[in-house]
Amino acid sequence: PARLPDQGGAANADGPTASDGTVALVRRYAAVGCAAFASGQQTIARLATDRLAEIAYSAFIDDDNTEVACVWNDTGCKPPPIEIALAIQSVASQTMPDIKTVEQARQSIYWPLIKRAMEDEIHGKYVVNRAWDVVQQEPWMHVIGVKWVFTFVFNDDGSIAKVKARLVGKGFGQREGKEYHECFARTLSATAFRLWCAIVADEDLETDTADGVKAFTQADVDAEIYTQMPPGFVKKGSVLMLLKALEGIKQGSYLWFKLNQDALVKLGCVASLTEPNFYSHPAFRLIIVVFADDVANGFAASATDQYVRFKEEYGTYIKIATLDIVPISVFTGIEVLRDRANRTLTIRQTRYIERIAALYGNEIGARAQSTPAGSTDVQRALFDKLEPAAECDRIPVTEFLKPLGTIGWPAEMTRPDIKYFFSKLGSFSQACGAVHRDAIMTVINYLNATKHLGITYGGKLKIPYGLDTFPPGFIESRGLHAYHDASFGKAPHYGGCVVMFNNGAIDWSANKSKIEALSVAEEETATASVAAKKVVSCRLMLEDAGRAVAGPTPQLGDCKAVFDIIVKPGSTARTRYYERATMFVKRLFMLRHVAPYLVGTAYMIADVFTKTQATRAMFFTCRDYMLNASNGPGFAVTLQ
Repeated sequence: PARLPDQGGAANADGPTASDGTVALVRRYAAVGCAAFASGQQTIARLATDRLAEIAYSAFIDDDNTEVACVWNDTGCKPPPIEIALAIQSVASQTMPDIKTVEQARQSIYWPLIKRAMEDEIHGKYVVNRAWDVVQQEPWMHVIGVKWVFTFVFNDDGSIAKVKARLVGKGFGQREGKEYHECFARTLSATAFRLWCAIVADEDLETDTADGVKAFTQADVDAEIYTQMPPGFVKKGSVLMLLKALEGIKQGSYLWFKLNQDALVKLGCVASLTEPNFYSHPAFRLIIVVFADDVANGFAASATDQYVRFKEEYGTYIKIATLDIVPISVFTGIEVLRDRANRTLTIRQTRYIERIAALYGNEIGARAQSTPAGSTDVQRALFDKLEPAAECDRIPVTEFLKPLGTIGWPAEMTRPDIKYFFSKLGSFSQACGAVHRDAIMTVINYLNATKHLGITYGGKLKIPYGLDTFPPGFIESRGLHAYHDASFGKAPHYGGCVVMFNNGAIDWSANKSKIEALSVAEEETATASVAAKKVVSCRLMLEDAGRAVAGPTPQLGDCKAVFDIIVKPGSTARTRYYERATMFVKRLFMLRHVAPYLVGTAYMIADVFTKTQATRAMFFTCRDYMLNASNGPGFAVTLQ
């Protein structure tokens, strides 16, 4: 077995001496540790990484790994970057660690990082926030379990930036009425976040983050709760008596939501009635979105002084990471890019897509696919012909659902162009075969080939595709409009829609029909009502955010019968039997919330939500319109 280099002055046949310098030692330990780990020599690997941690925390090494800048213990400098602490940046970047338990962490080359993250978590929750007391366990106590959750955060180049360790409670062990009462907490909708981004781009607002530090453990618990000691920090015969909320307990999200809501309301913020996590301030231009402990603020440059005072006062209610203004670049894993000169803002998931592509690299194929169904006419035709797998051809459900889940997040957040494919593949979850898993791999391949694409908001306002001029009130409403379409041929029937604002998609859907339609008109009318409901929700949020919405919102469809059903008064022998929900769009038209427009089928953007497009050109047209790709940073890499 390989021997560890000696940090003392004595020479060692297998490694450098102290005279070779700290950097040489770090490199040598990294080489020995990686080789030992790769060959299964766990003891040698752990010894190497432990020694690496000792060296790294005693010296601060610059970004180039070329010299020792200062001694941390003597000067109080911050610890070195995590990749330097491990000194295996290129190796660490090649795979996504899958570590679920403390024992797995101990056996991994990442143990020094994880160990420090665990210690930081205990220090923040116990020492700083006083989240619990350690008490003697009594027989009458109902004790719930806890576990560690490890998250690896990556740099732009795919290397590891840091490791997060979270101690979470196993809330399923709590008893209603005893360990918890109220537990509902509204989370931020994807639509509200995208609307916030579109407004920030349109008004050229400054941005800032105000994330809570160990947020859940800032809220007092509302019941007597006992948990096990954290794995790795066990005191025999003792348990934790929670004083503050803990991630994972039933009421944790609710208690944090109420604490943060109370703080914002005290500072004068008003929540949207439609979206409780979307706030605005009546005294100066400020819009806020909150997702769990992540807070994103958009404020006018002219109101910077007011905002600074606002944040300082907010910090007296909620412990936040910093009082400095930190422009948003990532929010809940979504990358946020801004072009201030052109007043555009782009959201995308490039890093996430790269990671899932690496995870399934051997299955997605080397040839880049230009659409989610493939590059050829044959591939696209086969996707539309997918059927449930026969009993003898089925694969374990987990082998299908795991990769399907990886494309679900982009489909819901930044890539409406794959929403139909995600939705249709999901319908085979109870009868999935290898052909369905292969179809998912094609979608992942396509995402990887177009990973730099995202939704861009801003740029010169465009006339809705299929119309010759701007509809009334369109410019004043900053381009709020919608497309809707449905398929009515071979079952199952799909209906889909997209709502656009400031040139980019802010809401969309692609789902199997929920009604037993007897005609194309009935199917399309039901889909038009779904689109109308989404439009009204967006109108309400815009009004709550202080944005004017002028006149009824244009809704574009390609079915003449539906147009007539909506605009002509009364009902016919057929439509009088339509369900009330199906005819909801007609009521919203009468209330002047929406206005139908008829466009040709060749201009129907929502067609991408109902079936595989007949040509790649049509797919590209629909996709690039929704993503506002011509104004976005990823347009040059679009596959044609």
